[in-house]
Amino acid sequence: MIPSLHRFLIVLCLLSALVFCAFTAHAGGTVPVYQSGKTRNTTRPLPRKPSLNRYQRNSLERLLSRSATPATSMRVIAIQVQFADSLMGGQPGSHRPELRDSTFFAGEAAHMSDYFDGASRKKFTLEPTVGGVLYTLSLGMGYYGRDIYEEERVVELAAELIALSDDGFDFSQYDHVFISHAGAGQ
Repeated sequence: MIPSLHRFLIVLCLLSALVFCAFTAHAGGTVPVYQSGKTRNTTRPLPRKPSLNRYQRNSLERLLSRSATPATSMRVIAIQVQFADSLMGGQPGSHRPELRDSTFFAGEAAHMSDYFDGASRKKFTLEPTVGGVLYTLSLGMGYYGRDIYEEERVVELAAELIALSDDGFDFSQYDHVFISHAGAGQ
């Protein structure tokens, strides 16, 4: 018992001394090393530069070559989807009483458009269209959202939704597709 108490007191004294030295060095008018202009020799390696993926490299090259023209608008279509076992809010059998219909999503799209308008100082316009149909996928949310298959299943979800909604929309009229799905996000 005494040796462990002895070690504890030694550690406590050392920590107190370090705190006291740091406090008195700063309070006593000495200038910290980082403000004095002096440099310290450290052995820490420099941080590694992050690598860019192919898309990022191509975008950066276009930007640096000045051949890229910034987009001034983006046309997006927002499509609503629910799963066989997880319904969009407000639907009969849904666990959420709050209605999540086209009117709700149109309001959210208007807020998003206002955000881009303000953030870009009116140099970029988001042109959202909310599809008025709620589509139901053939499988449950757990199938599409299973983490270990995430990359494959999100493609399956998009492909099934586009196949279901292809007759209702001319996708060539839009730059991007937003998918608003029922249930919890990940």
